[in-house]
Amino acid sequence: MREEIAKYAAARVDSSSGEILSYNRCVFKSIVRAKEFSLLTGLISTLPQKPTVLDFGCGSGWLCLALSSHGCRVIGVDINSKLVATAKAIVPKANFIVASGENLPLREATMNWIISIATLHHINANLGAREIRRALLRNGVMLAEEPNRLNPLSSLGRKFFPMDVHTSGERPFMPHHLREMLIHSSFRIKKTYYLFFFSFPFARALKILADDIKLHPLLIGLLSAFEDIISKIPIINKLNSSILMIAEKA
Repeated sequence: MREEIAKYAAARVDSSSGEILSYNRCVFKSIVRAKEFSLLTGLISTLPQKPTVLDFGCGSGWLCLALSSHGCRVIGVDINSKLVATAKAIVPKANFIVASGENLPLREATMNWIISIATLHHINANLGAREIRRALLRNGVMLAEEPNRLNPLSSLGRKFFPMDVHTSGERPFMPHHLREMLIHSSFRIKKTYYLFFFSFPFARALKILADDIKLHPLLIGLLSAFEDIISKIPIINKLNSSILMIAEKA
């Protein structure tokens, strides 16, 4: 954990968006974040007015910014005090806590939703999931997006072209392991998505080779559409870079 805190504290962050600058901005924003924001917007529209949402592992605040702009009451929690300070500056309307996801300083049953984007694989996932469940209201919902060990491009990239924030303690999930862990932590799985077969590794490769390159919108659209097709093909879709599960407190 000490290695991880140090690496993330040293990471370059976009001071307007809260994004850590580890990927080519054009591809990452136009495909990865656009798809994630589309899903989140649809989900937020089903929540009661002004829901309380916890960003579990908020980092430098990109998700808090998006949630706040959609009218949510946002609490961000992260163990890295430097990233939290950046998040506070970017999203002054949100509340932030410096704490471990394995021991949340929150009362039981206080959150409508808890969203965890690429956080559980950094910590003891069982402890993190149990803390999330404890903090959720009855029938509260968590959304967990985690890296998929089965994606060959991402696995090779992590081994041979690691990002400056990658650490030795990370543990990407197999899809069935994430599902079993959440069920064991007393969640009901409501929906599973498999996303981004090549967007993450492609955006990382462009960052290394040509950071400032901008792809034509037509090419972006074709890449995004192709990934949409892959995400709908049974078995093959389980090779995508990200697993996204929506689960209800049982």
